[in-house]
Amino acid sequence: MWLHSLLSKISRAKDYTLDEVHAIYVTHVIYGLAQSLLGIFIPIYIYNLSKEQLVLSENLVTNGFLWVILFFAVCSLVVVLSILIFGRLIFEWTLKKTIFFSQLFLIACYAFLSLAEHNLAFILIAAAFCGVHNTFYWIPYHIFFVKRADDGDKKYGAEIGKRDLLVSLSSTLGPLLGALMIAHLGFSVLYGFAIFLLLISTLPIIIFVREGEHRTHTFSDVYSNFIKNRAYIKTSLALGGSTISGTISAIFWTLMLYFGIKSFVEIGFLITSSSVLAMILLVIVGKAIDTKGKKVIHSLGVAVGSLLQISRVFFNSLGFLYANVILDNANSPSYNVPFNASIYEKSLEGSVSDFLIYREIMLHGIRLIVLVLVGVVLYLTNSWTWTFFVGAIGSILTILVDF
Repeated sequence: MWLHSLLSKISRAKDYTLDEVHAIYVTHVIYGLAQSLLGIFIPIYIYNLSKEQLVLSENLVTNGFLWVILFFAVCSLVVVLSILIFGRLIFEWTLKKTIFFSQLFLIACYAFLSLAEHNLAFILIAAAFCGVHNTFYWIPYHIFFVKRADDGDKKYGAEIGKRDLLVSLSSTLGPLLGALMIAHLGFSVLYGFAIFLLLISTLPIIIFVREGEHRTHTFSDVYSNFIKNRAYIKTSLALGGSTISGTISAIFWTLMLYFGIKSFVEIGFLITSSSVLAMILLVIVGKAIDTKGKKVIHSLGVAVGSLLQISRVFFNSLGFLYANVILDNANSPSYNVPFNASIYEKSLEGSVSDFLIYREIMLHGIRLIVLVLVGVVLYLTNSWTWTFFVGAIGSILTILVDF
């Protein structure tokens, strides 16, 4: 009886007050919470698993870094390949179904990461599922966001500020909660809880968001209109810079924190507490860039972010780690919100869908190339702190986005 009642309610979802924009926000908020539980700890998890598998290098530290790099590189390679293979299917399948199945792919990723405790090679399978997930989730999600979140002014600063604030509200406790679960229950339980949240996260968009027919998309259109188009060279470099900076931080900064603090709980507490300050600034920055412009605010964020990246090369104390994390999180709204708003606004110049496919190809294609180059140099030198210079250069490149 209760099942029939539930299905009846779902069938009348169009009568509910939860509109499409809020549904998109809710889906991303729950998804953000699931990701925040695990996100910062995945590189540490892979690094620790690799200690008994000196396959990629005889140097213990270099071997660990290379396994983490391999995970992210395989993920990006699969993103590019899956766009080429499944590009049309994403739209033929409908965006809502695609988002649902994307979560199943991420669940498979987490499952194989958990199994990697028994066989390290499962990390590669996990990375492949992660790549397919990125393709099937982010392209539909960004399309829905661009088409539903705009309030008519074709500006996205305030919308991104609101979205990121909501995600922050749900995921601020994620790193600390995840760390506590790792410390007391282990990674397997944490993976299970994240999987449960991912399944729930699909419901708001599936139930409340409506979509019409989609035109046929081909890679040739994306290539000729965006990748090959000289008018988008600066945008491509800016997207590449963004993914370079983020990836260097995700791998090398995360592991530097682990080397220095040596405690999952302390790392989780530090990330959680410093995220509160960033959360306060999100909406303020979002509104400011729609009225005062994005370039000045983003340039300030780039300057601070680049200096923080470079300073990591000269790490010398635990106090430095704490200060760097706090300043980095406080600076993130000034860096991320204007950049993401500009990318969304630029997608309105032509085919939104084609632009967002191009965006994913640039992000992961450039990330793959840079990770391969960084991995080769790391293998040859057994030195890794120089990578923060690469991260700083990536941050500076984001200024090239057309504001």
